[in-house]
Amino acid sequence: MSLQELYRDGKYGFADETGREVIPCKYDSAEEFEEGNLIWVKVDNKLGLFDKSGNEITPCVYSAMDFLGRFREGLLAVERDEKKWGFIDMDGREVIPCQYEDACRFSEGLARVRRNNRFGFIDKTGREVIPCQYYEAGVFSEGLAWVEKERKRGYVDKTGKVVIPFVFYHAFGFSGGKAEVLTVDPEVVDDWSYSYIDKTGTIVDP
Repeated sequence: MSLQELYRDGKYGFADETGREVIPCKYDSAEEFEEGNLIWVKVDNKLGLFDKSGNEITPCVYSAMDFLGRFREGLLAVERDEKKWGFIDMDGREVIPCQYEDACRFSEGLARVRRNNRFGFIDKTGREVIPCQYYEAGVFSEGLAWVEKERKRGYVDKTGKVVIPFVFYHAFGFSGGKAEVLTVDPEVVDDWSYSYIDKTGTIVDP
């Protein structure tokens, strides 16, 4: 269904193709969500979601949504109040309670979260599969995610096992069986020349 944005008396809403107002003009801002056939709306600095038939999916109770990550694997990271992140499904149900300091999109069945200023990973039931113990972390790609411990980065698998040790000063996710890494400390040697590794941690050609 194609919707037309409405603006009246300083407020936003949406109308359908017949001109019928399906989302009332009472929101401070409103915009089509790029995934899931949804519309996000905002009032009094709180966000909510509608479907394109005008049905409210979730009321305006969230202070932020992961618009960059959008819905991934059927879930969306949302923030309730200050620094309390969790996940909703496409029906608006808060399937993982808002309890984390930060949360990132799901990738390969796991999502990065932060608790007590440390990062770990949860599954779609909210179970903490990899404990929140790392200073920083990426997202899973090709079965591995980079994590940081004591200023060095390595890679863990989905069980939390360290499969590539903490020897890199910077690291990116795997793509095509390779990942970019920085093998020298740029604060000591002014060199930001990246190398490539395979999944054994061996330096390989780009």
